[in-house]
Amino acid sequence: MGQGMDQSLVDMCDMRSAADRVESQMLGCLVRQAGAVLTGTKPSALFNLVPRDDHGRAPQDGLLRMAERCVDVYAEKTRAYGVELVELGILGGRLSLFAYRARAIDCLLADGGAAGFLIDHGYGPDLSTVDVVDTFVRRMRAYQSGTAGFPHEVGLLLGYPLQDVEGFIVNGGANASACGLWKAYGDVTCARRRLDRAREEERRASELYVNGWSLRQILRIGVTS
Repeated sequence: MGQGMDQSLVDMCDMRSAADRVESQMLGCLVRQAGAVLTGTKPSALFNLVPRDDHGRAPQDGLLRMAERCVDVYAEKTRAYGVELVELGILGGRLSLFAYRARAIDCLLADGGAAGFLIDHGYGPDLSTVDVVDTFVRRMRAYQSGTAGFPHEVGLLLGYPLQDVEGFIVNGGANASACGLWKAYGDVTCARRRLDRAREEERRASELYVNGWSLRQILRIGVTS
């Protein structure tokens, strides 16, 4: 496990064991759902991995445990390229994951408005990236266990405009002026520009992977960007 750092999608698809198939599925999910994080365009991504057997059936406990081990292996490997991969837990047969670039979160926290927003929502007083991510992870796990509501402030960490995150929370998700990857309540043109860039970067990462690039090569884009 771990050979996918230097193998393309085509190479991974040739694997035969259950563990190999889960590894291939995890890598494909990571590139599709967090491609813009890998290439350094987006600060973080929140997504689910649903490992399936060779007949396409929903996961059993064994496959989910394999997926957890796979995430642990790749979390160590992607860290060398500035990408942290965190498991949030298993819910409804899905492995919930959070991928982020600490450098990008640092930049978000340097903004006074963003820092004030997070403090108002119970983050701090230390707004280091480590503490902010730890707080979010605890809240997300509490949500998944049914003991707390969804932490909508995560929109800020995902790279959504602050005005849109605030607007969503205040309006309960209603009355948006535009909808896409997120709901816009402020400058619609700016929101759409950022959305289009994120989508384009995710599409680019997926295309590179399909066309023979390895995960390591894609991660290197984020290091130099």
